[in-house]
Amino acid sequence: MLLFVFIIHPLCVKISHPEIRIATHYIHGIASFDFISWSGPLRFALALLIFTFGYVFAKNTFGSFNFG
Repeated sequence: MLLFVFIIHPLCVKISHPEIRIATHYIHGIASFDFISWSGPLRFALALLIFTFGYVFAKNTFGSFNFG
């Protein structure tokens, strides 16, 4: 997913809009958290990754969850 977000997407942007400077595009995207929208078709995988990190954080903070 990171390969797509940080290499493939900017390459496609540069090909479709040659006047854009990639360094400026990266800096603006990271500073404004716009790089999250660069995930395109991988948004579902990104959502699962975010929920996984949240679960791991909660489990490490509050201990084991007992369901049942």
